[in-house]
Amino acid sequence: MMLLDGCFIIVLIEHFVSRKQKGNVFSMIRSHLGILSLQYLIPDMLLLENQIPFRVLEVLMRNIYNNEKEGLTMIKSFLNIVHWGKFQNGATRDEDMQPSRVHLLELLKTQISKHHPEKGKRATDIDITRYLQSFGSVCDLQAKGIKFRPCNTISLHSAKNKKTRSISLRDVEFRSYLFSGELKLPPLILGYDSQVYYTNLIAFEMCATGTHHNDFTVSSYISFMNSIIDNPEDVKELRSKRIILHTLSSDEEVFRTLKEISTTNWPQDFYIYQEVREVIEKHYNSKIRTWMAVISHKYFSYPWSAFGLLVAGIAIVLSFLQTIYTIYPQKS
Repeated sequence: MMLLDGCFIIVLIEHFVSRKQKGNVFSMIRSHLGILSLQYLIPDMLLLENQIPFRVLEVLMRNIYNNEKEGLTMIKSFLNIVHWGKFQNGATRDEDMQPSRVHLLELLKTQISKHHPEKGKRATDIDITRYLQSFGSVCDLQAKGIKFRPCNTISLHSAKNKKTRSISLRDVEFRSYLFSGELKLPPLILGYDSQVYYTNLIAFEMCATGTHHNDFTVSSYISFMNSIIDNPEDVKELRSKRIILHTLSSDEEVFRTLKEISTTNWPQDFYIYQEVREVIEKHYNSKIRTWMAVISHKYFSYPWSAFGLLVAGIAIVLSFLQTIYTIYPQKS
């Protein structure tokens, strides 16, 4: 039975990733399992209780393709489509082949929570107050001059080799400038099955052993997003920046879905975003940056406001010069 399930998984993945015409797999599935099965096909495939040993897939890939590495590359590309919503080449290094993954869900977890060495090492000191942020929601951060941008493979490159790499949920980055700031966030794609999808990943984090023991990247990421999203207006702003992408009916439904993925009683790794939180906190509490952000938003958000301010400035300068020449007239 596991071999049959494994064959089905590989055929489905190949249909998603490969551009070769191998017949309409979806039509075949619809005719045998019904049209509703298409909606729940991939979520059911990734449920923790439905996992089959990855060793079964390895045996099948070894017999179907020229080598096992080709099949693993295809599976990684498929998982990138599932989570990030776009194709990324799942190129596989030789060292990625060992140790063998336990199942497909673990490989997905590895793909989306990669730790990049250039991000720095963990702090060894413990101070609970450092994890209690005082900065507020997306709209509050915007009022402080902080802009939002989505992470992508072009901007995420290694500092050493300058080569692009895949996105990770750990790639939350904040840059503070003189009078503004920029917060980059990994895209969050939400649909009708997102609650089951993320809850399932978090459940795997709770019971994982070995490589993923005490790795709570997914729950920490969801918790961070919940901390800066207080209402549908925050969702609307992140959606306009293409950080939140969804297939739901409204921003209100996105907000409810995200809040239903509760991480309150689940373990989190506060170290993952500790440095980012501290830099945002410092920028948020700067009074000078706050004043400049208010002035910029009030007078430079719209062309006519900026034009009016420029005209007023010119009028003040001309009045000042006229006063000077009146007090100190030029000698004939």
